[in-house]
Amino acid sequence: MNGTSNILLKAEEVAAMLRIASKSVHKLARKGEIGFVRVNGRDRRFTNMHVDEYIQRNTVNTPVDVKPNSRVSCLPKGGEKSTGVSGTNLIEEMRSW
Repeated sequence: MNGTSNILLKAEEVAAMLRIASKSVHKLARKGEIGFVRVNGRDRRFTNMHVDEYIQRNTVNTPVDVKPNSRVSCLPKGGEKSTGVSGTNLIEEMRSW
């Protein structure tokens, strides 16, 4: 073990590292999601190793959807769509009414 792993951190210090509330750190400890050292009957202390392990377990690698130069094909405006009638033909048909 290196020297930095032996440093005991308070919940407030861990909270600052994780950018969460200190109450959340205590909640994670109660749930067993982050390891800790009990220094007396009530107080918890955390090591850098505990924090690193928590981060590793909760790191999510999400794949990025990248499609190589795929163009989306669209119909031009005013063209034949669901009606099957172009805009100019529709205007002519309406004039005949």
